[in-house]
Amino acid sequence: MKSFTLGSFAELHGYVAPHGRAFVYRGVTDVEHQLIPSVGRGAYDLQAVLKTEADLLWLFKSHARPLLNFQPNSDWEWLTLAQHHGLPTRLLDWTRNPLVGLFFACRSGAESDGTLYCLHASDLINPSTQPDPWSVSQPNLVLPAYVTPRLSAQSGLFSIHPVPNAPLVLGHDTKLVIPKGLKPTFLEALAQYGVHSGSMFPELDGLCVHLKWLKVAQ
Repeated sequence: MKSFTLGSFAELHGYVAPHGRAFVYRGVTDVEHQLIPSVGRGAYDLQAVLKTEADLLWLFKSHARPLLNFQPNSDWEWLTLAQHHGLPTRLLDWTRNPLVGLFFACRSGAESDGTLYCLHASDLINPSTQPDPWSVSQPNLVLPAYVTPRLSAQSGLFSIHPVPNAPLVLGHDTKLVIPKGLKPTFLEALAQYGVHSGSMFPELDGLCVHLKWLKVAQ
């Protein structure tokens, strides 16, 4: 995997432009974080991880139904919904928008460098033709139904990891390191392009986070 350190916001375009539409992006606030889904982080026993994931999803389905204004139609939609609301799953969040990825790399972690991963998306799982997420045998990208406004606002998609406690190994892809000291500068630039907490989280919580950031930035 190629690694570069960004020295300015303007440099981002030089790295992203050659990729065209064939790439997806993931921003992480700490350069030391591996590409491991939340359900597998810090765990070494695969069978225990899989049981925990199954138990969590079953409980989520049992308790979430009265709180929803729609009913998910497939296991893909249940996984997507659970992941997007913070339940540990075998999914990792990605985006088609490099500015969105950069926002998530910079939004916190003032004591650590961030990272923007640029991954070649050569193939996508179509949930309508592969309806069973548990039958996926290799890590791959999946474009889910947009079950929440937040997922749509973030141009989101996911990678699915059949072995959730194993880090995703990237080949000829790119890792852009964001120095911790440049994170505030990058967030200022992103806000000028309309990428901020209020647009990424289009609900009252996101709006309030953005308004607090604006107040602090004045």
